[in-house]
Amino acid sequence: MNDESVTLDDSVETPHPGGITINKLRWILRNPFWPLLLGIPLVLACAAAFMWHWAIWLIVVPLFGLNLLYWRRITEHFRFGDANPGKVVSTDPILIAVRSDLTIGYGSYPVVKIVEEAASDRWPTPLEVGHRVATVALYARPEDQTLMRWGDFNPKPVEPIAVRPEDAHQLRESFSDEEWDLLDRGIAELSDLTVGLHRIEVDTSTWAAEHKLRPQ
Repeated sequence: MNDESVTLDDSVETPHPGGITINKLRWILRNPFWPLLLGIPLVLACAAAFMWHWAIWLIVVPLFGLNLLYWRRITEHFRFGDANPGKVVSTDPILIAVRSDLTIGYGSYPVVKIVEEAASDRWPTPLEVGHRVATVALYARPEDQTLMRWGDFNPKPVEPIAVRPEDAHQLRESFSDEEWDLLDRGIAELSDLTVGLHRIEVDTSTWAAEHKLRPQ
């Protein structure tokens, strides 16, 4: 996605990179599982190496590497990942709808992803249905490697974790009116707000051709 990235696929061009620097403490408060799972053993191993025996440093080194790789991945997600417009569609629970296209350059595979978010008290502003949100996503390859498209994407909102709130605001304002209109039309197509990936425009996009070749 970018020549400076370490954990991402540099062969893929991101049309609209997020360019967001994250606040790591806010990230941990919202997503504590992996930071604690990786961080606590590292701290304990360092303490044990200082207190008991130098050989314990042999454990510290790979633990440090895993922590470094994790935070590099999270940092690159928001810096180099693809920015997409999102909108709050429910506040109890907090659900955000995000529109994107799973194309890799051939055809069009529009989708709306419904993601559930953490409690609203961790957001800088009160959330209401219709609130516009800037998100940054990475894309995953499909299980069927013969498909000429992405299999999924994982959008994450930037407002709760951006170091500079003005960066989140600037990213949100960078989306065109057409992009917001496409999102609204995509949401209107949904029959429910189930968390997960929803295909849209299935009769007017390349989804139609895929359905003919691979009926579900």
